[in-house]
Amino acid sequence: MGEKTDAIKHEIEQQREALGANLERLEERFRAVTNWRTYLERKPLMALAIAFGGGLLLAIRR
Repeated sequence: MGEKTDAIKHEIEQQREALGANLERLEERFRAVTNWRTYLERKPLMALAIAFGGGLLLAIRR
């Protein structure tokens, strides 16, 4: 019975470590997606077009 308990504890610890690693990866991906600098690095022309369009809209409204 002691071996069974140890095996269960070991399994729980492994699952806890795997969950921690998954959460870290998810957090990194979330930061990358929500970071506007990452978007600028990946698609600089699109960001420039959006900024230009936004500027035009602001100029037209005045």
